[in-house]
Amino acid sequence: MAYNFFPLSKEAKPHPIRYDDGKVAIEVRGEDIATIYDKEILIYVVSLMSQRVERGEDVGRQFSFTAGDFFRVAGLSDGSGSYERIEGALGRLQGTQIRTNIVTGGERTREWFSWLDSAKVTYRKRKDKDGEIIERMEKITVTLCEWLWRAIKIDDAKFVYDPKFFELRPLEKRLYEIARAHCGRGGFRMWLDKLQVRVGSEDTQRKFRMNLKQISDRKKPLPGYAFTLIDRQVLNTAPRRGRPAKRTMVVFYRQDASIMETLNNADTLDLVE
Repeated sequence: MAYNFFPLSKEAKPHPIRYDDGKVAIEVRGEDIATIYDKEILIYVVSLMSQRVERGEDVGRQFSFTAGDFFRVAGLSDGSGSYERIEGALGRLQGTQIRTNIVTGGERTREWFSWLDSAKVTYRKRKDKDGEIIERMEKITVTLCEWLWRAIKIDDAKFVYDPKFFELRPLEKRLYEIARAHCGRGGFRMWLDKLQVRVGSEDTQRKFRMNLKQISDRKKPLPGYAFTLIDRQVLNTAPRRGRPAKRTMVVFYRQDASIMETLNNADTLDLVE
């Protein structure tokens, strides 16, 4: 999930998402587009499916889980609001339409698809502590879209996320996904403006930079990863107010790497466009 498919806002919005860098093209549309909060269910499902693939198990597109286990992993309370959140998220994941030229399983298709082909919630009647008969969500069964399933089954894409992912805020979630997708052993670098587009932030660049700085200053910015901001002078540009024009570069690296060695070799790291 190196590219942005989900709005960072908590409330669903009808505004479409469009991304095209000349190589990768993405379009997302829907009456209520699934948000990064709804994405938690998708990450939960694909993480468990990826673990099964790693164990050599046969994995189909249909997957069942309990609300209780999702709440445990995502750190949610077992209250009525959490059950309503699941139902709403399932509807948006199925209602959101995506079209992209990103290849999975050796196939590139030209079609609109949804994250979930189907979603079914099974309820069971039971007595509560006061003896009242109530209906409780017992099992959720979803059918994953072929595009994402091919990435897991055929491409062996590693969707096993750090459990702390669910504790992160929206911007931190996207930074973690980008770091996870590109970091490798030696780290990588991105220009700030390119990173903002990849993240999907609608903030001004100044505010986006400020938010990044606040995160990067922490002892452990992201699960397993860290990053720092470096100002670079832009060559062949006219000075502004007597000062050379500058452009901010963001350098990502693993937390177990030497920060000084990483910064000294920053210009040799892979530049992600």
